[in-house]
Amino acid sequence: MSSYFTVAQANQALPDVVKKFEAALARKNEVSKIERQLQASMSAGGSFKEYVAIKQKLNSAITQFYRS
Repeated sequence: MSSYFTVAQANQALPDVVKKFEAALARKNEVSKIERQLQASMSAGGSFKEYVAIKQKLNSAITQFYRS
């Protein structure tokens, strides 16, 4: 079953949509930043302990991204 928005309803919902989009975009950017950190750590021959810490941080950021 389809539902349609009136122009007024769409305009009323738009600020929430923009807010959620911006939050998701910020989380995506955070994931990208952590991925770069992980890659840099691996390229520089970082320790396994450092790898695990960054990987856990990445997993958490990805989870938050999917929730957003």
